Amino acid sequence: MRLVEARIEGFGQYRDQVISFAPGLNVIHGTNESGKTTLMKFIEGVLYGFYKPSQRRQYTEDYEKYRPWDGGSYAGTLIYENAGRTIAVYRDFAGEEIRMYDWETKEDLTGQLTYNGVIRQVDPASRDWKISPAAFRNTISIVQGKACPDLEQIGGELQESLMNLTTAGDEDISVRTSLRTLRRQMEEIEGDGASGGTLNELAARENELKERLRQSRELQRRQERIRTELAELPEEAEDPEQADLLVERAGRPEQKEHLRQMEQEIVKLREQERQIRTGAQGNEKQYEELIGLQKEVSGLRVRQADAQLRTEQCEKVLAALPEESQQQEENTDKDAVLTAAVVIGGVLTVAAVLLGIFVSPWCMLLVLGGGAAELYAFMRYQKRMQEGFRIRQEKRAQADTLRMEREKAQERLKEAKTDQKSCEEALERGTGQLQEILQRTGVSSVEEYGSRLRSQARQETLRDRLDHLEREQSRWKMTYAAEILRERRALLSRRLEESLQEEDTAALREELAQVVQQKDRLTMERDSLRAAAAAIESLSREVQKEYEPVLTENMKKTVENITAGRYNTVYVSDQEGIRAQSADGREVAMDQLSAGTGDQIYFAVRLGMIDLLSPKVKLPLILDDAFARYDDERLGKILRLLRQEAKNRQILIFTCQKREKELLTAMRAAFQYNELKG
Repeated sequence: MRLVEARIEGFGQYRDQVISFAPGLNVIHGTNESGKTTLMKFIEGVLYGFYKPSQRRQYTEDYEKYRPWDGGSYAGTLIYENAGRTIAVYRDFAGEEIRMYDWETKEDLTGQLTYNGVIRQVDPASRDWKISPAAFRNTISIVQGKACPDLEQIGGELQESLMNLTTAGDEDISVRTSLRTLRRQMEEIEGDGASGGTLNELAARENELKERLRQSRELQRRQERIRTELAELPEEAEDPEQADLLVERAGRPEQKEHLRQMEQEIVKLREQERQIRTGAQGNEKQYEELIGLQKEVSGLRVRQADAQLRTEQCEKVLAALPEESQQQEENTDKDAVLTAAVVIGGVLTVAAVLLGIFVSPWCMLLVLGGGAAELYAFMRYQKRMQEGFRIRQEKRAQADTLRMEREKAQERLKEAKTDQKSCEEALERGTGQLQEILQRTGVSSVEEYGSRLRSQARQETLRDRLDHLEREQSRWKMTYAAEILRERRALLSRRLEESLQEEDTAALREELAQVVQQKDRLTMERDSLRAAAAAIESLSREVQKEYEPVLTENMKKTVENITAGRYNTVYVSDQEGIRAQSADGREVAMDQLSAGTGDQIYFAVRLGMIDLLSPKVKLPLILDDAFARYDDERLGKILRLLRQEAKNRQILIFTCQKREKELLTAMRAAFQYNELKG
């Protein structure tokens, strides 16, 4: 197979232009923005269109990118040779018209194209090229910066093609499509394993129905319990004890509180009754005797206090009387001293007169002085004696009076003490007698004894109050118990009515049986799909295992040539990716290689894949600045390889440099050179 011409009516920068391609090696040179990539996209677009994978009538960004710059027609024709025929494919990108015909005979071949259900159009590449758009972009078309193929995509394409060829002998059968269909059907059945999917929905529905059945059975049992309780529930409490139990168990808080208060009052009244009942039984006669004794004791205490007061007063009077007698004695003593002084003065006067007469005149002066003093003293004495006599007479009278008062006070003191002692003795006897009677009756005071006599009078009233309260409590309990029973009966009846509105158990069982049957059917279908997918995948692995050596062998010579023997083998697998084997036997991952060496290895992989994907047809190889990162040495090795490859395959080298032309010329290689003017 080889490309002949690209007749572009309108595509990107191209308008009404024809570009021819020669067999073998073609070098198409053009500066940047001259249209090299646009021409490659035109070839791809005519064959495959610009549709997004698995999305109906959804275009890639290239659809708008390559719309003609000047407007007008957005179409073109690609002419190629295959199996001795020249085929023309026309595509109107804007109108979505596709035609295929024999370029020489003009025979319409459009009817031979395969209909693509995704894009709802015929597929021009399906007749002769027999590779998918992904395979085209990852093998035939190599663009600058994309020397590394998308192995995840191309691996699937390679696997599918090999599967088709080995199992059915026909590439038109899509194993990948079959697997996708199987997986989609399995996903529809079981979802992602945890959610989604018909099987999960059925399982959830089954669990729901089982739960509803369980709830329904529980509801039936509850209904029976309600009916039994309703049948056994009395209209009212049979006795106060049952009523008390009902109120305690099911009564409202305010009911229980009211009952508690009533009970507390009853307990209080019962205690009062007990105290009255267990107290001393008094009598009026004894109470009158106690009252008399109490009055007598009180009178004795008053007499005792009066006698004690009189005793104290008498003792004070007696204590004061001796002080007045002593004062009188002191005054008598003073009179005696004055009398002695007068006598002594007289004696001295007489002595002085005698001395003065017989001895000296000075003595006479003394005698005269002493006589005058004596005279004065005597006169004072006379007056004093008279006053003293009067006073003594009065004092004596007062002393007599005091003695009499003293005697009377002593007598009164004696009488008061006697009376006090008598009162004390009588008080002791009365008090003892009173305490003896109080102890005998079991009370502490006459007032308590009187209180008990009064309590006896109140006992009948207390008993009546207690009986009334107990009857009221019993009536209240029975009333509340009846109310509780009515409420309970109403509640049970309401619950029974609500439960009777639940769904039919028989209908649930029938639906559950249908769900289980459908679930079992889908489970069997899922298992069958799994088995089919597993068989296809197993066969695919076997095919891959069988053809991996072929791919390896196809790449071996290429790798040795372009790496100058440094690497002699390349291994490709879905699990480990691409690995190169060095001359010394070491296996190296692609990320461990230099960028240039990596590009060389990827190029070898592409060539090997092309032959495996299209073993019957030698498809063209299109390169767009694929060697920009190559140095001259690496580029020379690649060009020598391409020179040999061009003997059996058309190769289009799009480049913005002159190196390819110069090196091929130096090799004296045969090639066609085209210059794009832009």
